[in-house]
Amino acid sequence: MRETIYYGGEIIVFNEERYVEAVYVKNGLIEELGKTGELLKKYHKAALFDLEGKTLIPGFFDAHSHYFQVGLREGTEINLNSYPIGKVKKFEEILLKIKQKAQKTEKGELIKGFGFDDSNLEDGRFLTRKDLDEISDVHPIIIRHISGHIHFLNTMGLRMLQIDDFAENPADGIFVKDVDGKVNGVIEEALDLLNIYLAKVTNEDEKVAIETANKIYSKAGITTASTGATRTLKEIDLLKWGQENKVIKSRIILNRNIALIDKLDDFKFDDMLMKGTGKTYQDGSIQGYTGYLTKPYFKVPKDKDETYRGYPMWPKDELIKTVKAFHDRGEQVYIHGNGDAAIDDILDAFEECQTKNPVSDARHVVIHSQMAREDQLDRMKKLGVIPSFYILHTYYWGDRHVNIFMGPDRAMRMSPCKSALDRGIIFTLHSDSPVVPMEPLKIIWSAVNRLSTTGRVIGEKQKISVEDALKASTLNSAYQYKLEDVLGSIEKGKFADFVVLSENIYKCDPLKIKDIEILKTIVNDEVIYSKD
Repeated sequence: MRETIYYGGEIIVFNEERYVEAVYVKNGLIEELGKTGELLKKYHKAALFDLEGKTLIPGFFDAHSHYFQVGLREGTEINLNSYPIGKVKKFEEILLKIKQKAQKTEKGELIKGFGFDDSNLEDGRFLTRKDLDEISDVHPIIIRHISGHIHFLNTMGLRMLQIDDFAENPADGIFVKDVDGKVNGVIEEALDLLNIYLAKVTNEDEKVAIETANKIYSKAGITTASTGATRTLKEIDLLKWGQENKVIKSRIILNRNIALIDKLDDFKFDDMLMKGTGKTYQDGSIQGYTGYLTKPYFKVPKDKDETYRGYPMWPKDELIKTVKAFHDRGEQVYIHGNGDAAIDDILDAFEECQTKNPVSDARHVVIHSQMAREDQLDRMKKLGVIPSFYILHTYYWGDRHVNIFMGPDRAMRMSPCKSALDRGIIFTLHSDSPVVPMEPLKIIWSAVNRLSTTGRVIGEKQKISVEDALKASTLNSAYQYKLEDVLGSIEKGKFADFVVLSENIYKCDPLKIKDIEILKTIVNDEVIYSKD
């Protein structure tokens, strides 16, 4: 029997008192909260965990990211990020990095890169097939846009996907063409097609990916991580292997796309690898111009007319079909929607499924909910839908949303946390890693301050309190997955998943929240990361 008493610091719990003096844990579960002296006397055989004046909070619960892809990107691919994530400033630097990788890569092997952000480069243009062919005609190359919704391929990469020069668009995406109608190597969306590349990942890279992801998430204080939209049984087996062999030390929520809807009926989930939701998409990325809006973009791309407002991933009847497949099984559905037109479609689908087959407490989710309007929040409240806000947009793309994508009026109310809070809607916050780094404290900082990279406030009226932002990153995230009875807060009967912070998040300067240090990450009363 393992027993531990946590004491000697400020322990944050979500009740009227806000704090408790000490926590007694038995066999990985929280058994009792109380006064330090009383618990020390009552459980005198317990191991002691002295916080030494530091702050203990519930472990961060990742509402939405892509665990395996984080490991692949960071562990095995070329990092092409520009400021403030990386250091690339010019288009030529992108080409040089890819060329250097090609020179070190054996002929025929795949070259992958991530983080390319055209709108954050001085040159401001996309990669094309021609650019990449000039780098190599003996390696397939695929470069992922920072949004994750646009990819850039050379000719050899296109051929790997069996895409010829005049291929027709796939059902869920666009092959961008030159003026002569020839595929130019830029692919918007078409995520299922592009995931053929996952089959090219070597066993060595898979292990590197798992090890890398574990280090990143544990160091960030994530005690429960999530997979964005698992598509293959291979990835599930890899996650299971990682946990069984203690390579992965956090809990994992497994979300899956429609291809796996009935493939896991006999799979044995447990307290570490937990069944999540069904997942699909209805649009792409606003900064990639594939987000689906009701009104045109503020500044449209040169190759689009002034009415351009993006496009839906699926016709609404196809979206409803996917939602219904999960909904009728009594499962949650979790749909990617950035633009308000996409959110309209998503809410229509949820409402139709609930009308035809009412499911109590369905807790369907709109992931990102970036441009959710006030009337859409009213519908979410009525339908019991959870918006999960990609709040870090305010930091990483806030200025560009104001100046390029959305314009000042719409940009100032993106990720409308305060509007949701005022309606009593339970919402969550997320990072969508690997699009941006996994930084839970920066998520909270962003929700509280809403500052862009230049220090501009992106929506003063949508700021929320530190406590509400912390809840949205812990307890509310557990609620999103119907796990609030066992995770998300420091309460009796819940798992002993904690984070030790260098200072009290409630008491520090709100502008310095992102600079608080994660000292220890604890899962099941076991330290899985220590800064020491």
